[in-house]
Amino acid sequence: MKRELENIPLSDTQRDMLLTIENVLEQAWVFRNTPVPDRCMNPENISEVVYYFLQDKGAEYRAGLLYDRAKAEFDARMEEIAALPPKEILDHAYEKVIKEEFLGELEQGLDEWETDTLLTYPQPLAALYTEWMDNDFSFWDSIRGTVEKTVEKQAADLRRCAFHVNGEPPVEMKDFYDLHGDELNDTGLEPAGEVER
Repeated sequence: MKRELENIPLSDTQRDMLLTIENVLEQAWVFRNTPVPDRCMNPENISEVVYYFLQDKGAEYRAGLLYDRAKAEFDARMEEIAALPPKEILDHAYEKVIKEEFLGELEQGLDEWETDTLLTYPQPLAALYTEWMDNDFSFWDSIRGTVEKTVEKQAADLRRCAFHVNGEPPVEMKDFYDLHGDELNDTGLEPAGEVER
């Protein structure tokens, strides 16, 4: 298993993720011996085990990255607002409430496609809030709908390769293209993991 982990090509995010995991080999071994419903993983095929281990742990790690980035963005914005005169602080109460709702949605977790697409934004919370301000949904439908709409818009831009520079995606989008390049190239393919309403 160690040899497989050392030899498999890893994205920067996967490498960073492995560096944060304590006892990687022990966790990979536990993963190997823990059946996952609806997965036909052959525990004797170490390459397959490592592939699914990286896939599952990677999805969890990227979801954590998205939440942490959005939370840091939220905290920084709240500090900016707190420094305003008291009368102006009230003008931002609505922004605070809505952004807290988005943080709650991100904390509960999105599917991989949504997570990875939102990670392409330098400020995912600001992108969600901007989309929120432009829509006509009811409040509860809006939080989830805004997440989906923001992902849909960014995915459309990513499919058009609008962010490519000299034939290569910008560094902050490289992991996304590595993970989802095939899906983006297949224009007839819908993003994986449609959310039930």
